[in-house]
Amino acid sequence: MPSAANQKIVERDQDLIGLGTLLDPECCSEALVRCGIAVEGLLEIDYLRYKPGRRCISLVRTGISGSPQRLVLSAFSAPAFLKQHARNLDAQVQMKSLLDPARQIRIDRFPFDPGLRHIEKCFGSNQRSRLMRRLLGRKAPYKQICLETLAYKPDRRFVAAGSIADSLTSSASSVPHYTFKFYSRSHFGKTLRRLEAIQAAYSDVPQIAVTHERYNLIAIEWIEGDLLADLLASGRSLGSVLFEVGVELARLHSIPTLEIPCEAATAHGLEDIAAYIGFISPELSQLAIDTVNATIASLCNSREQRATIHGDFYAKQVLVNSGKTSFIDFDQAGVGHPYQDVGNFVAKLFWQHLVLDQPLSKVEPIAESFLSGYRSRTRSFDESTYHAHLSAALIRCATHPFRRAMPNWPDVTRHLLALARHRLPSLQSLQSSVAIP
Repeated sequence: MPSAANQKIVERDQDLIGLGTLLDPECCSEALVRCGIAVEGLLEIDYLRYKPGRRCISLVRTGISGSPQRLVLSAFSAPAFLKQHARNLDAQVQMKSLLDPARQIRIDRFPFDPGLRHIEKCFGSNQRSRLMRRLLGRKAPYKQICLETLAYKPDRRFVAAGSIADSLTSSASSVPHYTFKFYSRSHFGKTLRRLEAIQAAYSDVPQIAVTHERYNLIAIEWIEGDLLADLLASGRSLGSVLFEVGVELARLHSIPTLEIPCEAATAHGLEDIAAYIGFISPELSQLAIDTVNATIASLCNSREQRATIHGDFYAKQVLVNSGKTSFIDFDQAGVGHPYQDVGNFVAKLFWQHLVLDQPLSKVEPIAESFLSGYRSRTRSFDESTYHAHLSAALIRCATHPFRRAMPNWPDVTRHLLALARHRLPSLQSLQSSVAIP
């Protein structure tokens, strides 16, 4: 059975018959076995994407003979499932999905993904060789091609590190040469425009090596370094590194503004997030509404600024190599308020510490090192505006615990909302009713 919190969601959403299956690892395992897929060991849910009444996607992982297998289970409303069934019957489409009509669920075995059709080419040796030759304009096959999965969001994006060599020796291909990014058709064009614009304006952005419209693929030159998020998780003292991250972010914000607006506008979607949280956890509805309303009011009262921003800036987007910092993944770069990047970076520090079950008291000195670097390269720093943007970023993080299928997601969601409202002076008098972790 799903957890008590998840079971309540299932009871409220009668349009998705298979939702209960996707929210419960045990039921997921049973569904896979019914469709003839072997399951060994404990099945784990890595990622959920849920639109009430419409669709839920669950990325799951299971160990099969010692080799982890990824599968994507999608639950649909009845009309949408009928369309899936019709597509599966169409021989011209050649769908590889498995369907469970009783629960209106579709099962896809990674690397097959209907929205990212070409990622399969990365996993068959012959297909992978042909793919690389087409991308890199080469006639003779490479002797060794290694691709390592870095990130995957079903139906949206697949990212892999690729090392290519003419020699069979392992040392010849130990260092990746490219980051290969496959996008859904709807995301490819607009992402490419953003990357080209930021590359023209900002000299230190990773350079685009190859693009391929047929494959919806962008290959970017590989940059060596350790992820800042991994270094922080190790507990190392990184004050000077964080200071330099702040300095470099301020430099990014000082370049001429791009013509492309940032997709994630500061207040955009906050009310939708409050409604979403209210649906998945009605007990948190009022807290979410009050925090969102106060945050929007604070943002509206803040001084407006426009700058070129990263758009999704946090510790996983920073590489550290011999003390030098580099930023990566500019897919959401554009014009926006610079404090959007600043607030998001600090909010994700809180989120990472919650995920790792580390004391949140450690976040403040880490954040202060980063903020000191940023302040040192800006003419003035508006603390109240920063806190409003930090609150907005924390609210956006509040959907992550459910999407990560954390067992205690309602409690972690409450903590994030409490942290968000704690940053707003207009709600300081109400803090006594909300536990701040």
